[in-house]
Amino acid sequence: MQLAYYRQFRHVPATYESASTKAFARGRTETSRSVSAHSAAWCKAMVDHPETTGLHAKAELLRQSIANQSQFTAQCAKGSGIDRHLLGLEFALQEGEERHALFEDQVFTGSRHWKLSTSQISDPILAAYGWGEVVDDGFGVAYRIENNALHFNVVSQRMGSARLCQYLADALMDMRFLLTNAHKQPHEIMAEVDAVANVLTSIKLLSSSSSQPTTPTETPAPQPESRFRGPFAETPVAHAMVDGLDRLPSNEVICALEARLSRFVKESLSWALPSTS
Repeated sequence: MQLAYYRQFRHVPATYESASTKAFARGRTETSRSVSAHSAAWCKAMVDHPETTGLHAKAELLRQSIANQSQFTAQCAKGSGIDRHLLGLEFALQEGEERHALFEDQVFTGSRHWKLSTSQISDPILAAYGWGEVVDDGFGVAYRIENNALHFNVVSQRMGSARLCQYLADALMDMRFLLTNAHKQPHEIMAEVDAVANVLTSIKLLSSSSSQPTTPTETPAPQPESRFRGPFAETPVAHAMVDGLDRLPSNEVICALEARLSRFVKESLSWALPSTS
């Protein structure tokens, strides 16, 4: 979600993730601050200059970011969070009492201006759920994790919710690519890109031949069972590129494949090219 937001607004937002404190009497939630130095560095490496950081280095930043968030959440669940404690101190101020300088500090106030308010409930009893943003210039992002799917509900006050949804989908594809390809050499990924290009070429040729007019005496050539047959369609990246496209008309397939291939070459491939780092 941080990567999706960074792609849209080019800065890392204060991000709220709820952590359960039900282990304590009357415990409810604590704020797990998801942003870390590693997650900020990862977002910048992915977006600002993707060609200057190697694939392995980006994957390591991502893994460390995930580990940090897991650690933060575990600490909050054990009562080691800070936000509920500080909120209680702030509310405990009596009328006329001087507020501590911390509560006026711009870094502190900015760090809890939650432009991303997130949480997840994965109980199968819920078909969908969500909430609104907690600040006027932010997003409320509710999500669910299922065995074979991820569901997001994005809400904002005309901040571009649909666009953020697209960036979320892109970010998830990027994460899958990083974690499944970080061990590969650049020439291996190049080979898979070539495979996808071959798929696209075959679709274009097939579409072109099938659109030619035929005379009454001509018999159209038999079409293959699938438009995505052949060894070039069996590589992991090629399979991901063509996944779900076999049911579309040829012209729509071409557009969809070109968009996916263009994005893959523009970003994913450039991550793999540096031989160091």
